[in-house]
Amino acid sequence: MLGTRIVNFCARELGQQVGSGECADLASKALEYAGAAGQRPPDYPQPGDYVWGDLIYSVEYSNGRIVERPRSSARLKLIPGDVIQFHNVTIELSNGYKAIFGHHTSVLAKVSNKGIDWGLLEQNSLNRRYVVSDTISLSHLQSGYVLVYRPQPLNR
Repeated sequence: MLGTRIVNFCARELGQQVGSGECADLASKALEYAGAAGQRPPDYPQPGDYVWGDLIYSVEYSNGRIVERPRSSARLKLIPGDVIQFHNVTIELSNGYKAIFGHHTSVLAKVSNKGIDWGLLEQNSLNRRYVVSDTISLSHLQSGYVLVYRPQPLNR
């Protein structure tokens, strides 16, 4: 239910700028709208890596391969409304271009292909300071790490 409200807020804002147009503004406002606890200090594991709830999954490109934690089975439990924190990530897109996220926050809108393909709702990506819908595939991860958080109710 919480995740549905988060996604509904983001989808309603498609094409609009939320807050100042920063990526984290969208997630922050969506969590507030849904009645979820917002970003929690301290940043983890690096400065600028915002914490959006309970860490449920991470994936990293390390030593030429993709490493998942806790394991790929956690990927199967991702749901729309989870919040994604990217750190120094490069992902090859289907059109041959590369998406580069130095430090970026998105909301998971759709999960398919056993959790490998993600539909995102985000802003401030590719210089678009308004909410857009994008798709990425973890199978094309080429650098960095991705943390996925499950937002929690405000009064947990």
